[in-house]
Amino acid sequence: MPTLKQIARHAQTSVTTVSLVLNGRDGEHRISAATTRQVLESARLLGYTPNLVARRLRSANGPPPLTIGMLLPDDERLTITVRAVGPIRETLDAWAAERSVGAPDLLIETYQGGRLAEVRSLRSNARYNGAIVFSTLPEDDRYLRQSGPLTVPLVLVQRSVEGHGWVNVDNHLVGARVADHLLDLGHERFGVVAADIPGAALDDRRDGFLGRLRQRAGIVVSAPCIAHGAFSESGGAEATERLVIDVTLGTSAFPSALYVTADLMAVGVLHALKRNGLRVPADVSVVGTDNDPYAPFTDPPLTTVDIARTESAQLATRALLDRAIGLVGEAQTFRLESDLIVRASSAGRPGGSWPEPGSEAARR
Repeated sequence: MPTLKQIARHAQTSVTTVSLVLNGRDGEHRISAATTRQVLESARLLGYTPNLVARRLRSANGPPPLTIGMLLPDDERLTITVRAVGPIRETLDAWAAERSVGAPDLLIETYQGGRLAEVRSLRSNARYNGAIVFSTLPEDDRYLRQSGPLTVPLVLVQRSVEGHGWVNVDNHLVGARVADHLLDLGHERFGVVAADIPGAALDDRRDGFLGRLRQRAGIVVSAPCIAHGAFSESGGAEATERLVIDVTLGTSAFPSALYVTADLMAVGVLHALKRNGLRVPADVSVVGTDNDPYAPFTDPPLTTVDIARTESAQLATRALLDRAIGLVGEAQTFRLESDLIVRASSAGRPGGSWPEPGSEAARR
């Protein structure tokens, strides 16, 4: 597949001009009809994006709308990432209204985590003018780093990969912020419930939490107090049940505070703690991450970290559109702020020892 530079060389014009023509923006920038025809003919001869170019050549009433791809992982995380559809669609419509042009089409596609390299649309540019990619796994990140810029411009959400556009928060800082909150409440015994799906965001949250405990208080969380489970409510509950068993059978006291790296799992954590006679937050404080819409309505309402999901989707959409129409030539990156949302699931304990799980004291 030829690059924009190769098409520009063949058409004897600039890369910027090629990008504007292929994305239907030649009229706005007063590119001559002769140059437009030359670029399109060069693209056709070199075999560049036949589907999109064909749409451009067939268009009798001006350029067709852009097509933006949205790539979502086909696993447990889909229930979370699909929530970005609304903010992205609203942003596309607002962008079009600001320019009095047709609203871009939104094409939603799923991919198998770890197999992003097999998504042919990213290499051919035959389906969309750019793509927003969610929740890549380490294998996907390695592929993107090694491939460099693809034919289709990308913006990653909640990931940071050199050479591509991205919108992210500092997930290491997210975990550290939770540790600071719980240390400030006076806690000394900690546990972690984390997803067993490998990924930079979830791993960084866990590592940031554990690292801040070591750095600030010299606390090392022992292996029995770290449990992993599926990225789901049941996964959080099952991990917590194992945590209760492992700690009870060992010599360690049960943690007075648990950090859960995803709110979805925290729902199961709260359920399992209650089933084992542990009160939240009187016996165990629980803090999640994501600030999912249901977090204020758990029992008790969940303390969590807002990672700017809606803002990330909106900003990623704007950044991708800027690249697609040639307003910017290089991939843009954005680091957003996270925000600790304190609710009733975390609190300090006025003193005394924590009851053992399932004990009479735990039920009082």
